[in-house]
Amino acid sequence: MYQSDLPDKEWALVSHHFERKDPRGKKPIHSKCAIVNAILYINKTGAQWRMLPKDYPPWKTVYDHYWRWNQRGVWEAALDEINEIHRKKTAKNQLLVLES
Repeated sequence: MYQSDLPDKEWALVSHHFERKDPRGKKPIHSKCAIVNAILYINKTGAQWRMLPKDYPPWKTVYDHYWRWNQRGVWEAALDEINEIHRKKTAKNQLLVLES
């Protein structure tokens, strides 16, 4: 596990954005969580796609998923949801501080 990998609790919050909507076709070989973690690794380290560690799925698979999710707006939807969760959590904490 790398520092950039999502903990299971965080993955559970956004996993529905990355799951297949259409059940047709062959079953995926790699988990979506592993692919997202590989993308986060690339983002965090700035490494080239071809330099992705062997612990992750093949770089071409990771890149193809990244490209398709980017085209469909999946990243924006997932990040918007994370921001909303963070805002609600922060607002609750601020209310607790104000009431004290």
